[in-house]
Amino acid sequence: MAFDNDSKSFVIIEYKRDKNFSVIDQGYAYLSLVLNNKADFILEYNENTNMSIKKDDVDWSQSRVIFISPSFSKYQQQAINFRDLPIELWEITRYQNDLIQYSRLKSPEISESINKISKSSEIVDKVTKEVKVYTEKV
Repeated sequence: MAFDNDSKSFVIIEYKRDKNFSVIDQGYAYLSLVLNNKADFILEYNENTNMSIKKDDVDWSQSRVIFISPSFSKYQQQAINFRDLPIELWEITRYQNDLIQYSRLKSPEISESINKISKSSEIVDKVTKEVKVYTEKV
């Protein structure tokens, strides 16, 4: 768990060692956890940072999940092909002398809405209603 001071939102970061799991399902489960337990996230943040934020100080609509891995399967990479999915994939490469490079996998220029192809579920509906993904496109 992290807090993005720029967007005033919580970010779940997970290092993935296994390429067999769906990042969409897992991402929605994490976001649902955040949205259903706002008070717990505020309390955890306040206790671990010695800071004091209130529920209204957080932009819950900007919550997101970041997955980091040395590599992602083609199936996982296709997960970011949706413009309104609050999930990011970052590949990590380690080099000599403890150098580390992070590269964000970008979605294609034209991408569909996840709502057009996903089956309606309580978790997806709740997350979609509350979390908004903004782009630079007009």
